[in-house]
Amino acid sequence: MLPFSIKALLDKRFPGWQFPEISDEDCRIVKQWGGPDAHPELIQGDFDGDGEVDYAILIQHGSITDDHGVVLGPGMWIVAFLHKHDRYQMRVVTKEGGSCSLIGMTP
Repeated sequence: MLPFSIKALLDKRFPGWQFPEISDEDCRIVKQWGGPDAHPELIQGDFDGDGEVDYAILIQHGSITDDHGVVLGPGMWIVAFLHKHDRYQMRVVTKEGGSCSLIGMTP
């Protein structure tokens, strides 16, 4: 389940965001490798080794367009939330080598 404070950060930064549609085959593979409670659009774990539960979320928001403004498809984002000092730091994972940019914190 997604903590409320994470949902609030997503709603502020990505108004109207939603989880993308995931194919049955992709869901099956994720559950095969991650167990029956695994979800392809939401994973949790200690990503930074500090003993706190962090989250990584795949969301759909906006659209991708070409140089002429033609819509190519939905915008897909991977957003990580690192738990720091009783707050979450939101980091948008970019396509360039998986680097992140700090977006904000929430209590």
